[in-house]
Amino acid sequence: MLCFMSVLWLAATCLDTATASYALSTTKVTTCDTLGYVHRLSCERGVIAVQAALYGRLDRETCSEGWTNNLKDITCSQSGTKAVLQNRCDGKTTCEVITNAFRFSDPCYGTYKYLESTYACVLEVSSSVVCEHYNTRLQCGQGQVIHVLSAYYGRTDHSTCCEGRPESQLQNIQCKLSVISNVAQMCNDKSSCSVGASNSVFGDPCVGPCKYLDVKYICQSPQPAVSVVCEHSTAHLRCGQGQVIHVLSAYYGRTDHSTCSEGRPESQLQNIQCKLSVISKVAQMCNGHSSCSVIASNSVFGDPCVGTYKYLDVKYICQNASV
Repeated sequence: MLCFMSVLWLAATCLDTATASYALSTTKVTTCDTLGYVHRLSCERGVIAVQAALYGRLDRETCSEGWTNNLKDITCSQSGTKAVLQNRCDGKTTCEVITNAFRFSDPCYGTYKYLESTYACVLEVSSSVVCEHYNTRLQCGQGQVIHVLSAYYGRTDHSTCCEGRPESQLQNIQCKLSVISNVAQMCNDKSSCSVGASNSVFGDPCVGPCKYLDVKYICQSPQPAVSVVCEHSTAHLRCGQGQVIHVLSAYYGRTDHSTCSEGRPESQLQNIQCKLSVISKVAQMCNGHSSCSVIASNSVFGDPCVGTYKYLDVKYICQNASV
């Protein structure tokens, strides 16, 4: 029955992916309840998932400075705080809430309160399992690209992809070939890709058994490429086949003493407050193209700081030509 149900799932979904949530980190934030104070939750990776929240007071130490006469009640907790914070913050990468928002009632009149929350940064991991001789399609939403976390080809249980197979093809469950490099090469940094589960793609890790491909991946914002070229040199921006350039930022000038400094007199490196945004000009030359060349020179951008040796700094992503 287990085998039958497993195959039914595979047949019904025809290689659809399942998702699971994995916590990358857990953080506690405390904000005193002073007018205008902001409670801020933020995730560098993943999205916010509020786990606990308190508006009130449970001790005499937290947010106590200057409030000695207002700390008596330490069993003070407003109901509904977690739900309010979840409603405002869950699923976002950054969330800011003014503490005033929690003053819809007063759980302990006369007590100086604080807002405290514990939240996780959660990563949505997609999983795709496909039987030998079939293809799986990895897919991300608009503006996101694939990053493969793991991939193996073989067999590690008796039940997956077993319908109609003789017992002899299901016995070896010590067959697990890591193929992450193969799948990553085919799929990473793309919004979608198709991968065939077959010996012709990965080789045969165990002759005889019926195998399957198991891939786990995340969808994330594309990591920008960076191109920095010295004054009078040319920046070459390039994307892969079927992708085009989208410029995120570009400036011409100097913001440190070390970049493009070799062989230059000290006097040409001192001004590090020279930063001219040239994104509109670079975008006009490069956006929508698979490659482009941009000369870092005053004749192209003007001279934002006379006498300073400058450079061009461009950040861009490659996205599908159809986006």
